[in-house]
Amino acid sequence: MKLLKAELLKLKRIPIFEMAILAPALVILLGVKFYSFFKLKMPQITPWEGLAASSLHMFIGVLLPVLMMYVILMMGRIENLNNGWKQILVMPVKRGTVYLIKYLVVLLVLIVALVSYLAQYTIAAYFLCAKGMIPVEMLVNVIYIFITIQPFVALLFFLSNRFNSLALPIGVAMAFVLSSMIIVQSSYWKYAPWTYPLALVQGGLKKLTQVLPLLLISSLIFIIIFFLDMHSFKSKDVI
Repeated sequence: MKLLKAELLKLKRIPIFEMAILAPALVILLGVKFYSFFKLKMPQITPWEGLAASSLHMFIGVLLPVLMMYVILMMGRIENLNNGWKQILVMPVKRGTVYLIKYLVVLLVLIVALVSYLAQYTIAAYFLCAKGMIPVEMLVNVIYIFITIQPFVALLFFLSNRFNSLALPIGVAMAFVLSSMIIVQSSYWKYAPWTYPLALVQGGLKKLTQVLPLLLISSLIFIIIFFLDMHSFKSKDVI
């Protein structure tokens, strides 16, 4: 817990958790605005469906990956600017523990963003006179998204630890974000794992047998990147 508090203390000047809460608010507000448009085109659409259709794609396809990119790069930048890596690596603490704590902070931001989206989505839906409870499919989809976005997060984490320059991680992240919006519209998205979170919100994957391969592939890629990077971090030289 002390290491986690210390890591969060380093980030106190960067409003990462505030951003994780505000990012969903932007797309939810747009969703509320465009709900009337969907209602005119499809009178039978419910607030749950209308809000999801008008906000979830933008949130998962753009805002969430950009948020994660910002958080991860800022964490790396703080260590690079203040010679933090040298201080960390000479501490009497296992390097593997340090690595896990840093990744845990990233996961906390991701969880806050996803939970915030669900909470704001629910509030906005009831504001639009939705009936019943939040659809179970939405809750399940968010869990799936949490799993399938891990390779993207782990890769950015790897790049931010490996390179002092922000150019490469930013370039890779934006290439994935922009290309996913194009590739997911084609039949080739199955061969591009970084498109899986966006593919899940397209609405065509309803059965577990369709989703399970995406979860397995994403988990395998994440495990490979994560443990290779952690091994590299544990054997990193102090300069």
